[in-house]
Amino acid sequence: MSKWQKYFKLKGIVPGKVHVSIPQNVIVDFTDIHLDLELVKQLWESDFPYLTITADGEKILYGIGLDTSASNLAKMIRHASNIDEAKALLNHKPESKIVNQAFNTYSKSI
Repeated sequence: MSKWQKYFKLKGIVPGKVHVSIPQNVIVDFTDIHLDLELVKQLWESDFPYLTITADGEKILYGIGLDTSASNLAKMIRHASNIDEAKALLNHKPESKIVNQAFNTYSKSI
């Protein structure tokens, strides 16, 4: 499973190359395991009809059902599965010193 597939799933099309006009006219290869999560997130936020969000996507990327206390976010960052997940968690409370420290420690360890 690629990073983006933890947070989003395709619906109604077979994984492959798809022409999209968001954010510009490009071809997105949904079989690419290195597909940029931010691009997929932007497609989702632009109502791209062939994506659904997973429970992890709602929780990690958008904070739905997530305990956003600084101590919990710091703990989750320390156990993040990748840097994109750690960044998304940081974005829920970027002003927190403990959350920033956890992110800096995590990013130095990878």
